[in-house]
Formats: sequence, C-alpha cells, structure tokens
Amino acid sequence: MSCPAHVDTDRPHLAAVPSRNAWWTLSVVTMASVLMGLGGNSLNVALPAVVRHFRAGPVQASWILLSFMLANTVLIIVFGRFADMFGRRAMYLAGLAAYTLGSLLLGLAPTAWTVVGLRVLQAAGAAMLLANSAAILTDVFPRQHLGR
Repeated sequence: MSCPAHVDTDRPHLAAVPSRNAWWTLSVVTMASVLMGLGGNSLNVALPAVVRHFRAGPVQASWILLSFMLANTVLIIVFGRFADMFGRRAMYLAGLAAYTLGSLLLGLAPTAWTVVGLRVLQAAGAAMLLANSAAILTDVFPRQHLGR
C-alpha cells in the first residue's frame, strides 16, 4: 500500500501538508476580506463629504449607508445556496468581480441614488465573498491545519 504524495511519513504529526495552492488561496481570501472591510467602513468616515458632494438629503444619506448592510444581509444566504449549486470557486470569483466593478464605478457615480445602486452591487459581491470564504479555506487546507 503506497502513501499519497501529500503525506509526510517522516513526521506523522503532519499527516497532510497544505499545498502551495492552499497558501495562495489563503492570501487571496485574506486580501479580499481586508479590502472589503476597508471599503465598507471607509464610507462611514467619508459620509459627510459624500453627502456634501452630491447635495444629498437625509433620506439619501441613510440609504447610502443602509443599502449595503441590507442587501448584504439578505443576499448572503442566497449566494451561499447558489455556491452549493454552482460551485464555490465560480461564485467567489463572480463576487470578486462584482465587488471590484461596483467599487470602481462608485468613483464615477453622478448622483446619490447611483451611489445607492452601486452600493447594492458591491453588497451582492461582498455577500458572494463572505458566503464562500470559510468554505473555500476549509476545502483547500487539510483538517489538521485548519486551526493554524
């Protein structure tokens, strides 16, 4: 009986060693999570300037903040199910594309309501990322290394 290539027979406490792809996956998931957190929270700080720039009223200002949280909360479960149906990798990459596209277009938004709509697009991308991050990392790392 031969040992699989990923099993280290000289060190039995490391029965399965994470592959090089696992570390690349961890770095991509970590970078996307950090950027998503920064992008979501930076608007909280910049909201007064954004409201002044668009001459937005209180209702628009509220929706600029709430649209992301509301859409993300509703869609995270939906995209988690879609990931089960269509694949985690495809859903994660679609989420990365949607979040990035929404972020880029936000810089070109002409009105406050356009900002609200693009924040919903950004939230959809973030929901796809959040719904799949932990599952993707669990898939690529051996069980013994998950707590590391």
